[in-house]
Amino acid sequence: MNNQSRVSELNFPLSPNVKPARTT
Repeated sequence: MNNQSRVSELNFPLSPNVKPARTT
């Protein structure tokens, strides 16, 4: 479970707006 959280941050470390946009 912790791995997924870390992967999300690595995928968009400085792109908070892209995080939700890509998840959708």
